[in-house]
Amino acid sequence: ISADEVFDRLKAVADTDDTLELVATDSNRYLKMRATRTFSSDTLEFVIRDNDKVVTFRSTDDNESPSVSDFGANRKRLEEIRKKVGVFGIMGEGTTVDSLPGQNRPLGELKAFFG
Repeated sequence: ISADEVFDRLKAVADTDDTLELVATDSNRYLKMRATRTFSSDTLEFVIRDNDKVVTFRSTDDNESPSVSDFGANRKRLEEIRKKVGVFGIMGEGTTVDSLPGQNRPLGELKAFFG
């Protein structure tokens, strides 16, 4: 599967999910979405790299209140999106930014393979 197809599938998920709004894309296969929850919203970002077949993604709470749990809402949403796209699995399955305090990547992103 090509990086362009992964990109198109991610855009299609945003188009068909009422809780997601596609905010930005660019020619480097970057997608930014806004997801609405009951009391807040989250920003989701995806970068699809063809050279090593990796999707890097992250989800952040748009609220300015740090250290407030979303009770796993971001993780569940990303898992649902991943399943809907149907082409990539997670490196370190079950690992989230929250589960590795102090050990997450600088921007809080996770990586997944596709192909």
